[in-house]
Amino acid sequence: MNTITLSTPDTEQMQTQVIPFARHADALAVVNQETHARALEMVGQIARVEREVVDLFAEPKRAAHAAHKAITEAEKKLLTPLQSARSLISGKCDTYEREQRRLAQAEQARLEREAREREEQKRLEDSVLAQEAGEADEAQSILASPIIVPAVHVAPAVAAVEGVGTQTRWSAEVVSLWDLVRFVAEHPEWISLLKASDPDLNRLAVTQRQNMNIPGVRAVPKTIRTVSR
Repeated sequence: MNTITLSTPDTEQMQTQVIPFARHADALAVVNQETHARALEMVGQIARVEREVVDLFAEPKRAAHAAHKAITEAEKKLLTPLQSARSLISGKCDTYEREQRRLAQAEQARLEREAREREEQKRLEDSVLAQEAGEADEAQSILASPIIVPAVHVAPAVAAVEGVGTQTRWSAEVVSLWDLVRFVAEHPEWISLLKASDPDLNRLAVTQRQNMNIPGVRAVPKTIRTVSR
């Protein structure tokens, strides 16, 4: 097995710069122009330390990402042919099982039909015997009685291997978004079936800003403090 060595940066020195900011931020009160200026200066200082932290971890993160990519590719190289082979064989098994179920159902239907025909023939013979014995009412009663066909079950000719089985998993597929939207409009209790497209709405908010006019949606401005290097 190939060995991949990753290193974590020594953060003790950086901690001495980071920790005081939390205490200063909590104690700082912005109440006038002077304290406002001090607060803005602190924002700049924090932003510069943030960049130092990002730079400190940039190379280890790059190395970790490259290692993860290499490991993932090595795993994929082995898994892909296995998954392809399993999918191919499973497909062949599915085809065989469907055909065997069809044959079993056809055979079961044939046996049930023959069993019904035998019961019908027996009922007719019993009715004739009753008629010949002078029991006309009994003969009519026999003809009117329901036919009870014994249950017939034909198992498909499929193998059972311990540890290998099948599962049926269901999922939904939207085949007509318009029909779904119309259904939700008529049944608002199912509004959870629809989800707004945040990326599309955000793009509209960026381009239209305060002029964005879509029912049920509003453009929300957010001020972000910027710090130049």
